[in-house]
Amino acid sequence: MRTIRRAVDVAQGGLPAFAEAFREAVGAKHAAYDDSVVATEFPATEAGARFLVDGPLIPDQIVYAGSFPAVVPEGADVAEAVEAHRERRGSDPIIAVVPGIGVVAVGADQKQATTALEVYVDALTVGQAANVLGRVRALDERERRFIETWEAEAYRKKVAAG
Repeated sequence: MRTIRRAVDVAQGGLPAFAEAFREAVGAKHAAYDDSVVATEFPATEAGARFLVDGPLIPDQIVYAGSFPAVVPEGADVAEAVEAHRERRGSDPIIAVVPGIGVVAVGADQKQATTALEVYVDALTVGQAANVLGRVRALDERERRFIETWEAEAYRKKVAAG
């Protein structure tokens, strides 16, 4: 019987508890998290919710943080959210976002997790600022798939993985 770890655990153990549950669900060795204003507040807005599902802004986001985060509503089962992401996207998430709570990244080592987190939070910052000026434009599916399957980017992913 598996223990159900819910994002509501965040209220009891904070973002570190959620980060640990996400790390375990993905099977990663390390996790890093951010509960800054942009990491907590922007994803909880209408524009932020769109940003989470529209896709990546730049190739570095795809390489280091993955094309899409797992969006885990507060109260959701973390392992089920990770499994749903796997089924929908065909890969493990590197980033998990709990709107209103924060952002978590995982990696094979602490440097990889921290880099993924920094790249994603930078993208959130750009997305938030762009929405003040109008609206952010994510890479479309054709552009995203080109980067995901491009040999040079595949090499960068391999190098980034250590």
